[in-house]
Amino acid sequence: MTHNIFRTSMIAIATIGLMCSCKATGAQNDASVADGAWHGAIEAGGQRIATVIHIDAAAKRITLDVPQQGAKDILCETDWLSGDSIAFSHKAMDMKYHGRIKADRDAIEGIFEQHGLKFVLDFERGEYVAEPEHISPQEPQPPFSYTTREVSFSNPSANAVLKGTLTYPDGFKTGTKVPVVLMITGGGNLHRGNTKPLRVIADHLAHNGIASLHYDKRGNGESTGDFAAATIADLAADAEEAVKYLKSLGDFSEIGVLGHSEGGSIAYMLGSRGLADFLVTMAGPATRMDEILSYQINAMMQASGVSSNPAISVTEARLMVLQQENTPYNRNIIDLDLAVYVRQITCPVFALVCDKDLNVDPKATLESLNKNLQENPKNQIKVYENLNHIFQHCNPDNPNETTDKDELIAPDVPIDIAQWIHSCIGK
Repeated sequence: MTHNIFRTSMIAIATIGLMCSCKATGAQNDASVADGAWHGAIEAGGQRIATVIHIDAAAKRITLDVPQQGAKDILCETDWLSGDSIAFSHKAMDMKYHGRIKADRDAIEGIFEQHGLKFVLDFERGEYVAEPEHISPQEPQPPFSYTTREVSFSNPSANAVLKGTLTYPDGFKTGTKVPVVLMITGGGNLHRGNTKPLRVIADHLAHNGIASLHYDKRGNGESTGDFAAATIADLAADAEEAVKYLKSLGDFSEIGVLGHSEGGSIAYMLGSRGLADFLVTMAGPATRMDEILSYQINAMMQASGVSSNPAISVTEARLMVLQQENTPYNRNIIDLDLAVYVRQITCPVFALVCDKDLNVDPKATLESLNKNLQENPKNQIKVYENLNHIFQHCNPDNPNETTDKDELIAPDVPIDIAQWIHSCIGK
C-alpha cells in the first residue's frame, strides 16, 4: 500500500496491507470449531473495507485478506483461539482483533483496533464474495448528449503514458473555443473507475458549456508509469503535462485545474507556477502536511469513539507515518507546506471546504486561505455544512457514516462549481 495520506479510508486502514511473519501461541482443544474462512467488513472513512480471515486451529494459524487492497495471506499472531473466542494481532501493523464466537458458531462478533482506533468487525462463515456494484442514480449513464474522447498524453521524464477521458460540452463544434477543467484525483491508487464523483462533476460541466479531462494516475487504470516510486512533485509533473496537452489541442479558451484532496494540493502547485487560468480545490490542503496528518489521526480517533488516548502530536504523527510506510512519497510530502504555493497564486480560486472533514482540517484550511491567498475579487471560499471529506452528507457525530448510500457527491457541489467558473471567466 502506498500514498495513504489522503485516502478516504484513513491511515489506520490503509496500512493493513503490510506483511510480516509472526508465530502462533496456544489454543484450546475445541478450537477446531473455528476452522475455515470467515468474512466481514470494516466501515471506515465512508467506505466499506471487506476483510477475510482463514483459521487453521491445528496449525494455530490465522491469516488475513483485504480483497479491495489486493492484500492476501497476511500471517498474524494467534493470541487466543478457543471454541468460543478468538484474538489475533500484528505488531508491525499495530493491529489487533478480539471477538467472541456466537453459540451457533456461524458468526464472530468483535472489535478491530489499530493505532488506537477501534472499529466493529463482525465475521460470518464463508469466503468473501464481492457484492454487485451499486449503481447510484447520480452516476451518468449513456447515451450522452455530449461527446467524449479517449485520449493519451505522456510525461517523458517519467516514462509514463497517461490515459484519460476528454469530455466536450453539449453542442461543441470544432473551431469554437470553450473553457476546460483538468481534474486531478485525491491520494492513493486512483483511476477514472474509482473516482465517480468527478464523473458526476464532468457530466454537469458538459451540460453547462464546460469541457473536462479526467485521467488515470500513472501506474493505475490504463496509465503506465511507476506509481509506487512517485512523489507528489512527480504527480504534479504529470498534471503539468496534461495542461500542455490541453493547450496543444487549440479547442479551449481557458484552462482551469480542479483537484480533490491531494489533487487540490497539486492544483495549488500548478497555480503557483502560472499554469492555470483558474483553480477549483475540493478539500485541498493549504497548510503544512505534518500538521494535517496530526489532525487526521486525532479526528479519526475521536470519531471512532477513542477518548482515552492522548492527542497525537505533529512529531508523533510524522513518526507513525514513516514507520508505516517509509516511501519516497511520504518522505517528500511530510515536510510540504502548501501555504508556500498558495501565496504565489494570482489566478482566481474557488476553494470548497467541508465542515465535517476528518482528513483535512477545515479550520486550519480557512485560516491559511484567508491569510495567504492574494486578494482577487473573483476568489470564493465556501464552507459546506454536514459534508465529509468526500463531499457526501454524513452523520454530524461520526462523519465516517454517510446518510445516503445513493449519494456520490452532494448535488449542489457540481452546480456551484459550474456557476463559479462561468462567473470567473465572465461568461
